Amino acid sequence: MGGWCNGVWVWGDFGIPHNPSNNTVIPAVFSSVVVRDQHIVVVADPSSNNIFSEELLQLQQAVQSVSIDFNRTDIVKWQAELEGVFSVKSCYNIINANRILYGPLGEFDKALTIVWKMDVLMKIRAFGWRSFIYRLPMRGALTKRGIISFSNSSCVYCCIREETSVHLLLTCHNADLVWRDIAKWIGFDNYKARDLKESFLKW
Repeated sequence: MGGWCNGVWVWGDFGIPHNPSNNTVIPAVFSSVVVRDQHIVVVADPSSNNIFSEELLQLQQAVQSVSIDFNRTDIVKWQAELEGVFSVKSCYNIINANRILYGPLGEFDKALTIVWKMDVLMKIRAFGWRSFIYRLPMRGALTKRGIISFSNSSCVYCCIREETSVHLLLTCHNADLVWRDIAKWIGFDNYKARDLKESFLKW
């Protein structure tokens, strides 16, 4: 974390030696910052040290507008939210800001966003989202993880094909009969789909 050096606390950092006492110029930088009238002020003359002249000027510009309220305790503020309060959503957005989940965006990937905006129970939204990213505990997946034996990996309905999310909910003959009857009931013809997200967006 840091340590005291000539009466000045020096924070440990990747750019600061772990033993600041071995470096005679570091205490000069930190001791140049003092508090006057509840404001942080840089009192050292930047021209006195050419090595840290630019750093001191930047430090002075950064802290000149900072005021200290001694009647308030320090707080931790999460900068990713306007309210300063941590949220899982903002953390998730930060982590995935520079990469695309599950490969390049596909034609039907907008279903991953739409499903969370549906006016249904949360457990139904969660089920839909997990099915879209193939995270339902289907027999095929449980077999690959060694949770169940290979002999039990077939579809619970047809007992022919391997049980996956797409097969069980979409392409299995028994599931297709259900979708066909619902589509016929509401007068919808184009209900066939190869992917769960595609089927979701069609309906």
